[in-house]
Amino acid sequence: MKGLEPIWSFSTGLTKGHEVVPVYHDGILFIVASYDVVFALDARSGKFLWRYDRDLPDKALSVVCCDVVNKGGVLYGDNFIYDTIDAHVVALNAKTGAVVWDTKGADYAEGITFTSAPLVAHGKILNGMTGGEFGARGRLIAVDAETGKLDWVTYTIPAPGEPGNDTWGAGADIADKDTWKHGGGTTWTTGYYDEKNDIIWWPTGNPGPWAAYVRPGANAGSSSLIAFDGKDGHILGMYQTIIHDMWDYDNISQPFAVDFMKNGKEVHATFETGKAGFSYLVDRDPKHFGPYGQGLGECPGDLRKTLHGWYYVDQG
Repeated sequence: MKGLEPIWSFSTGLTKGHEVVPVYHDGILFIVASYDVVFALDARSGKFLWRYDRDLPDKALSVVCCDVVNKGGVLYGDNFIYDTIDAHVVALNAKTGAVVWDTKGADYAEGITFTSAPLVAHGKILNGMTGGEFGARGRLIAVDAETGKLDWVTYTIPAPGEPGNDTWGAGADIADKDTWKHGGGTTWTTGYYDEKNDIIWWPTGNPGPWAAYVRPGANAGSSSLIAFDGKDGHILGMYQTIIHDMWDYDNISQPFAVDFMKNGKEVHATFETGKAGFSYLVDRDPKHFGPYGQGLGECPGDLRKTLHGWYYVDQG
């Protein structure tokens, strides 16, 4: 550390938040700054190569949470692909910054914005969203990486007929009894892809609205860790870390795979830490999943029991 010296620096000229992890490839650094401005720099010299400016509508800027930030993008083929505050997924030519395709993933007029970094699996760009405080219903959105065509959308909050919908009640004085339609459970923290089991693991945000009397019940799908099928995105199961969240204890940390030995057996698990101060290890082997929907809405009690369709490995 003593001998380290700065080689170059670069100012974006933007004064709002910068939360990106730069992406590097073939001598180029790709950086997404505030307001979704993308910069490409020579990694050795810091020389400016190109810039892409996004024309963001005022309505989108009025509902984005929290701050006009972006967590970064991914490289796929010849393109740098990232999400935008106006709920689009955009592919830029990595050499020139020219727009290759631009896909609307959701409607910012519904309070939905995109600020997280996407994930790639099966040639699809997987995108999370924000808006739990603005009446949005959480979802995971997949776009074809080559064409930008919308491939599938899976909602985190269950509709009637889906497991867990009965955990979304409505207060006696609430006119709109379909609280699940605005239930939050957004996907603004990027998950990870478990290639061995072909599962997309993704955490979800707090239920909406914060006024919990509006939505009596466990509010399945919110403040949860959800397993989506890697190919078509249907939900295989979910582990709800906070039942009927009233404290904004959503799952904000990025989950990751971990393998370890326990009682002489190898365990393949997903690890995540939540706002409530607990860390969780959930068995990621689908052979150990219970029936999806089993236990949804039950208070944990002994957290080492089978809960929410999954075998619970341990709690730290």
